[in-house]
Amino acid sequence: MKCRPLRFRTRITLWFSAVLLAFFLILFLLITVINNSVLQQNVKSTLIGTVNNNVSEVQYSLTAAEPAEGEVYIRYGAGYLLIDRRFLRLESGVYSSLYSADGALLYGENPVGNANPPFADGRLTETEYQGVQYYIFDRMAAEGLWLRGVISEQESRGLVQNATRLILLIFPLIALVAIGGGYRIASHFAAPLVGIAKEADRISTGADLSKRLPATRDDEIGRLAQSFNSMLERLEDTFAREKRFNRDVSHELRTPLAVICAECEYALDRERSAAEYREVLQTISGKAGELSSITQALLLLSRLESGNAQVELSPMDPADAIRAAIRETAPAAQKNITLESALEPGLTVLGNEALLTRLFANLISNAYRYGKENGRIRVTLTREDGQAVARVADDGIGVPPQERERIFDRFYRAENARRQGGSGIGLSLVREIAAAHRAQVMCLGNEAGGSTFEVRLGTV
Repeated sequence: MKCRPLRFRTRITLWFSAVLLAFFLILFLLITVINNSVLQQNVKSTLIGTVNNNVSEVQYSLTAAEPAEGEVYIRYGAGYLLIDRRFLRLESGVYSSLYSADGALLYGENPVGNANPPFADGRLTETEYQGVQYYIFDRMAAEGLWLRGVISEQESRGLVQNATRLILLIFPLIALVAIGGGYRIASHFAAPLVGIAKEADRISTGADLSKRLPATRDDEIGRLAQSFNSMLERLEDTFAREKRFNRDVSHELRTPLAVICAECEYALDRERSAAEYREVLQTISGKAGELSSITQALLLLSRLESGNAQVELSPMDPADAIRAAIRETAPAAQKNITLESALEPGLTVLGNEALLTRLFANLISNAYRYGKENGRIRVTLTREDGQAVARVADDGIGVPPQERERIFDRFYRAENARRQGGSGIGLSLVREIAAAHRAQVMCLGNEAGGSTFEVRLGTV
């Protein structure tokens, strides 16, 4: 049976809980070690401080007066020892005892029995008695007496154990609060992701790529939604280009294919003369050439629009592309139109000569097609404001101002140009080639009443 994968918020919570547990375990060990060390030092300091304070309380006198409350006289040598009982009682876990110079216990309590080490003034020693470790500190008092303080290591262990119990009692509460908070935080961050996933499912189910995800958050989730929307835009654009390409192909190829089929049927209908067959073949050849030209233009346009065309740019003189375009379009010259050119030499741009030749050839071909009988075409190339500016001007039918932007759309023809023929993709191709060169192309009017197409290329 296949296990169901854990939800995102559950995985985040488990990961957070594991990190939290590891953190507290490490913290617990550190606190235990540090507390043990610090408390041992504190125990030793307490022992030394207690003995040093009590050593001054031992007084020797030759006579014994009436002792005050809590005081006692002890016969010692030729006099008496005045001892305050309070300073020798068990205080902060420290046992205090008074010894004579020869080591006899005079007053107090000795918890280490016969495990007493030799006396050493101001030195901290350790000894073990009945499995318990003790710290011992000695100070020499009046008349050669010894004041000894003893404290058990268990005093520090008890404090460490108390601190450990406190940590163990608090930890589950802290862990519960932290894990609950972590789950709420994970849920808070997972909720937008769940919303994005649901919205993406609705978009994919409905196949409506025009819809977009809400991207109002100014954080990683918002940027994710923006990236997803950018992807949807690219997908929508790609599918739109594909549909447009299919529609364009079917639209543009239908007429020449129909003519070719009709001519073939006409030729096969019955026996024809050689002249008739030649006429049919000429018609088929012309339409086949038209099909080839349209197909190549559509494929190039599609590659340029999709960004799949590898356009290699290198330093070149745009005048070379313009001259090549003039030579290419010369055989198609018609209407007794005169073409004049004035090309400034020495300009250098980053360009692809073949594509730029195609761009200028399309502009010049349009100028021939829409120019007037016995008209004129003027092609110029100049340097203006650090740019190479090429213009193709004619004195033909012109383009109405309101349609000068739309004529670059694929298959769009201005109202006054729909009877002049053409495939309607030439200017679309011009725009895409210009975009590949980061150039600007515009349609302007001119004083002669025709159109002027201006192309601006950055120079190097």
